[in-house]
Amino acid sequence: MEEKVSVENIEKIVVAVAAVGNVLEKFIAEQGGIVKRLSHLVSLGGEAIALTSLEPSKLAAEFKNIDDAEKAQLLASFKAKFDLSNDEVEAKVEGALGLAVKTESLVEEIVGFAKSFKKA
Repeated sequence: MEEKVSVENIEKIVVAVAAVGNVLEKFIAEQGGIVKRLSHLVSLGGEAIALTSLEPSKLAAEFKNIDDAEKAQLLASFKAKFDLSNDEVEAKVEGALGLAVKTESLVEEIVGFAKSFKKA
């Protein structure tokens, strides 16, 4: 049995993507000039710093070993960071992401089931 690998690198990326979504919404909605729009990018500083500690060489192992609990953890991390001014749109994006995670798990299960017949 393979040693369990944490998903901390994936989580850094997920949180950064959520933060970019937040900033993108503010950037688009901003009625001021370009300087005011660009000022929203400053809020990405924390995520940029977190991404500097990313270990790309570990990403493949993290994706290979990810389980349903970790997928739920990543989804929760995204939801905790992602915050749009329009709660309805925010809920739809989060719902679509949750559906994508469930679909991926279902496809993985179906592929595993199909492979079990080839072995028999």
